[in-house]
Amino acid sequence: MSKRARDGYVTLTLEIPIEIAEWLGTHGESLGQMARVAVTQARYNSEIDKASREERSKKHQVEFWALGRLGYRQLRKAGVSKNLTNNRDITKTVAANLGVSWQALEFAVTRFKRSLNDQIRKRRGREIGRLYWAGYGNEEIARRFNVHPNTVARYIREVIKPTGRRA
Repeated sequence: MSKRARDGYVTLTLEIPIEIAEWLGTHGESLGQMARVAVTQARYNSEIDKASREERSKKHQVEFWALGRLGYRQLRKAGVSKNLTNNRDITKTVAANLGVSWQALEFAVTRFKRSLNDQIRKRRGREIGRLYWAGYGNEEIARRFNVHPNTVARYIREVIKPTGRRA
């Protein structure tokens, strides 16, 4: 493609020996293939196609998250609580019931559990920050959340104080 390609246009530039040009003339199929490759590349680079790819990507992310949530619930019902790899037989059974590969299910559930843990940590962190700024001590905050006072102190030291703003 040329340096100044426009959307909807394809530029082909060939600089080849005469023998090859004669061969291409008799074998027009090869030129057609080259044109199809150029069209595919131009469509891939067009803004309209980029937007549709982003939309498809978002749709796949939503479907993947839904698979993780559903798989997580099914595995919890089946008795798997922590480590999926220790219960691979149950994971394979649940995956077969859902109609997906067990690797995809394991990956989706792992990502889903990670997002849940991140949400819990953020929520707890905001509450610790609110209580800290309200004047509660580490011992009181730790008792409220059933964690060790050093956990509260570490959170305050690493997250709240360096930023200097409320959590």
